[in-house]
Parts: sequence; structure tokens; C-alpha cells
Amino acid sequence: MGYNLQDHAAIDLSLRLTEGFPVVDDSRYPLNCLVRFSSGHPGTGVNDMGFGSFNLYMPSDDGRAHGVIFVTLFQAFSEGRVRLVSRDPDIEPEVEMRMLSDDRDMARMRDGVRRLLELGRHPAVRAIADDVRIDERVASITDLAGGEKLVHWLLEKCGTIGHPVGTCRMGAASDPRSVVDPDCRVIGIEGLRVVDASIMPRVPRANNHLSCVMVAEHAIDRINVTGGLIR
Repeated sequence: MGYNLQDHAAIDLSLRLTEGFPVVDDSRYPLNCLVRFSSGHPGTGVNDMGFGSFNLYMPSDDGRAHGVIFVTLFQAFSEGRVRLVSRDPDIEPEVEMRMLSDDRDMARMRDGVRRLLELGRHPAVRAIADDVRIDERVASITDLAGGEKLVHWLLEKCGTIGHPVGTCRMGAASDPRSVVDPDCRVIGIEGLRVVDASIMPRVPRANNHLSCVMVAEHAIDRINVTGGLIR
């Protein structure tokens, strides 16, 4: 348990919006648009990547309205882990995301950042923002170094969009990688089920919400069939 941790890796492009855009309450969920696309990279499926935007999101240091466009890997191959470091429940576990550790993810994120920077130069974006950059060093494709420097920079800048899954992987009871069986029962422990995103063997190529609803409905159906209880 704790292995197979997966998430949607992402890198943000920051936009300082031109004067006149109001700064809004940042407690409101600001997602404005999400577009999926296919990288065409060998071994990937359709819609394995995406662009998203956060509209009127957080003021910058000078009080100006701030937006974000991000690129994300909707199909992720990199795997991390969660490890308990103490029996004390108040001690936080050790989390190793290992984002972009798989070469397929690194290659697609490199391409995704180039596309993201090209998008930032589009006239429609420049019409609403007077400063567009990933960080103080990178505002255009020409600012990106190559080789190992680029790899280190991508690892430094890569985050997630908060969709962790997989650490209680569902599978056949005979599979040593499995934590729960197809009825969501923890293998080897009587009367215990796990019903959340952690049982997904792979991260979905989309936001996790509907998949979590599907997992819950599946669990209820299986509990009704087997007469089990969630304890």
C-alpha cells in the first residue's frame, strides 16, 4: 500500500492582466476553460494532454489582477508513493510524487511547455496581459535552455492540478500490486473497504470527480450484491 501514486503533472504560465480587470475574491473557484488535446507521442492515447486557464486569479504584488494558463499531462505514466513515517496519526506521511520521472512524461511536458509559451505569445493573450511568463527567467521559447538544464528546470517548475490516485490500487487478489479487490475490499483484511480515488489503477485522462462518483456507485452495487458492510 502507498505505491502507484499518480497525478496530473502541470506547469503554469503567469499572466499579469492589463489595468481595468477587477481583482476578485480568490476564495471563489476560478477555473475558466479546459481544453484537451492529443500529443501523438508513441504509446499514448487520445486527449493525453490539456490546457486550462484560471481567470482573474489572485492579485499580483502590485495589486493587479492575475491569471494563469497551464499545460497538464492528462495521461501520466510517472509513479510515486506515500509512506507512513510514524504510528502517530498526527505525523504527516512522506509523499514522493516523482513527477516526470517517466521519460514519456518528460518528453511530452517539454513539448507542452513549448506549446504553452507559443500560446502566451498569441495576440488574444497579449491583448489582455502586459506580462506573460513562467518565471522571471522564461517568457518565451528562446529563453529555454536545452539538454540537462531544461530537464532540471522542468523538474523544478512541475507541479500538479491536485488529482492524486492509485495508492490503494484495485486489481485481482492474486496480483501482488493490488490493495483492494474488484469489490473494493482490502485484500487480507475482513470487513474493510476503500472507496475513493486511491483505488484507481491509473489516473483518468480527465478531472477525477466523475470517476470518483462512478467508484462510489460501483461500491454500493457490490455491497448490495455481497451483503457486505463498510466499517
